[in-house]
Parts: sequence; C-alpha cells; structure tokens
Amino acid sequence: DIGARALSHLSDAGQNYFQHLWFALGSAWWLLVTAVVCTLHAVLPFILVTTTSRRVAVLAEKLEGGVAE
Repeated sequence: DIGARALSHLSDAGQNYFQHLWFALGSAWWLLVTAVVCTLHAVLPFILVTTTSRRVAVLAEKLEGGVAE
C-alpha cells in the first residue's frame, strides 16, 4: 500500500509531510544548480574546479542528517 510506505518513509526520515516536501524540494534545487555548475565546468574546465565536488559533499552530509537549505 502506497500510503503505508509513504508513512513508513516519513517516519524513518523523522519528518512530517511538509518537512519532507521542503527538504526534497531544497535538495532538488541544489542538485539542479550543481548540474548547471558541472556543465559549465565541463565546457570551461578552468572554472568552478572544486564547486561540484564540494556541493555534492554538502548534499550528502545533509541527506545523512536530514537537513536541507
């Protein structure tokens, strides 16, 4: 049952629906920004040299801790 799985996921994440919504949307936003930065770096490898790896590390930390910007 989808409802039971959703509630289980929210419980596992320690968040209510709206906390999870904003966390997921914030994560998606930063993933999008990071994808653009990575694309720019691919075209111009001398710019934004460490930005993608640093942003991915920050996102990974936030996913582990359940905190989004």
